[in-house]
Amino acid sequence: MPRIIVNWMSTFYDFMHGTFSREGPTFDLHKKAWNNYEKQLIISSFTKDDERVAQLFTNIYHAFPDHYIEFFHHEVHDILDFKEVKAIAEKALKPYEGYEIDLLISMGTTPMRTALILIHLEDNGYQTQLIQGIDKRQGGGESRFQKLSLDHSIFAGRLIAKQASLEETPSERWMPDMLKPIYREAEQVAIAEGVTTLIQGESGTGKELLANFIHEQSSRSSKNIVAVNCAALGDELLESRLFGYKKGAFTGAEEDRKGYFEAADRGILFLDEIGDISPYMQQTLLRVLQEGQFTPVGSTRPIKVDVRIVAATNRDLLKNCEEGTFRWDLYYRLSQAVLELPPFRAYPKSDKLAFFQYFLKMKTHVGKSKVPLMLLPEVRKRLLMYNFPGNIRELENIITNFYVFAEHQVKLADLERALRQYPHALSMDLDSVEKQHIQRVLRAYDYNLTQSAKVLGIAVNTLKKRIQKYGISASETVLTVS
Repeated sequence: MPRIIVNWMSTFYDFMHGTFSREGPTFDLHKKAWNNYEKQLIISSFTKDDERVAQLFTNIYHAFPDHYIEFFHHEVHDILDFKEVKAIAEKALKPYEGYEIDLLISMGTTPMRTALILIHLEDNGYQTQLIQGIDKRQGGGESRFQKLSLDHSIFAGRLIAKQASLEETPSERWMPDMLKPIYREAEQVAIAEGVTTLIQGESGTGKELLANFIHEQSSRSSKNIVAVNCAALGDELLESRLFGYKKGAFTGAEEDRKGYFEAADRGILFLDEIGDISPYMQQTLLRVLQEGQFTPVGSTRPIKVDVRIVAATNRDLLKNCEEGTFRWDLYYRLSQAVLELPPFRAYPKSDKLAFFQYFLKMKTHVGKSKVPLMLLPEVRKRLLMYNFPGNIRELENIITNFYVFAEHQVKLADLERALRQYPHALSMDLDSVEKQHIQRVLRAYDYNLTQSAKVLGIAVNTLKKRIQKYGISASETVLTVS
């Protein structure tokens, strides 16, 4: 009897870094658990020409040319509507009534996964079994796929799972401890339709990744998420990109062009680095958010849109509002829900080590080494001491550099080479680390020596000697980026 495996398409886990990941569950399935399936049926809420569909298909085809993937594309109007989601899944399975069907419940939103479970439990003529993917970062060892034994009973309105909890949220899987509560909050934000969200955090902490997670978990996941870096564009260019323009509106406008707001209609618009926009654009954006409509450049006819806003910034917007450089009314519009991502230096040691291993395994396709590199103990120790001003993005770049130049084992010379490209990278001797820590504390307490000494656990006179030793000035402390 022919056998297939069925799952929903997952943009978050398969596309964690914007492009298809060979560390994701779909590639892992084909690599480790294909089990002579006739095909994989992927139920997709995206259109056939979506770039992510093409990336997934191309990567699997090139790596496993004898594995067959079929997509069932269907628009999902409301991913929280179990009835609609389940009906789509049943429609996708209809041609396979005589097949043995493995239902992989590791991907998709909670209603999507639950729909497959309900199909399995019902007496509907399908020959199904549930498959659960276990990531190596969850339980140690290698990632694996296993059958899920499920009691055909309902207790207190909930299904009882023996090997996996159906109440486990996506934010609790494949996630370092530091991020779990933030992603649980993000999941609550995602289902709160119409709430604008502000994501705060330093550059490189994963703000866009969190925005993509909110999109996938929201009722708008079948529509676009459109991202724009507000800091990279001047007023005129940003305005024309956001709202579009009419032919002849300015030199070079040779045809009508839709803007990001229109492209994100019924979806999500991600406004990155919102704290960098000018007062003029602040006022313009505020008006659009208040009225729910905009006017393209060169037009007099307003266009109404249904767009949910997720904004992000590495600035302290409250401080900017107090200083008069950011509008209070726009801040209130953007911050109905606020999520804060911590800097990488604040992560516990266990999470940092987990990230080291994650990127070491993810980057094996870079350079000539096809097996994960090993960090020598002294390299690991110094990386743990390093402050990572560029956060997780900097860590990823450093490990990419290892794969370009290092061989088999990463030595101190490889680390020094990787850090050489960063002007902010300090030498990693104890004096340098101590100087950086003192600078950070002084900056946090506005160069108040008494408070800073108390936090550092030393006497004021000792702090003064350290300041003199390292040549730290008040202006240097205020300007130093930690």
